[in-house]
Amino acid sequence: ATASSPRAAASAAAAAAPRSAASEAVAAAAASGAASSLLARRLLQRELRYFETTEAMIGDAGTVAAVVCGDALTVRRLHVTVELQGTHTRGMTVCDLRAFSHPPDKPQLPPNADVVTDIDAAALKAVFSRFVLD
Repeated sequence: ATASSPRAAASAAAAAAPRSAASEAVAAAAASGAASSLLARRLLQRELRYFETTEAMIGDAGTVAAVVCGDALTVRRLHVTVELQGTHTRGMTVCDLRAFSHPPDKPQLPPNADVVTDIDAAALKAVFSRFVLD
């Protein structure tokens, strides 16, 4: 059968391909029809195409889900800085995870940020699916 439009052809191709978690989220968004679901679908599809992958990040929606579902996060108070001089780390965010420091190393600085060190991915996916895809 011939697809009547590029969108229909893309949908048919996507339906025939093996499904990743991201492609299942895209399909759920498409089935919903809600405006937020359509936006989520377009954003996820863009990520999948642009990075030529079957997995995508939910980006800022993940931040919102984390605020709504804070119990899904493991957070530590750490000292965080941006390395501006390092040969291998220039521009990277650096967290001081040392239990202690000894000279000639710089002394540890007091914590200045809450850092998410682990997440309950299933809980955040459920929040994203419930509030964005439905």
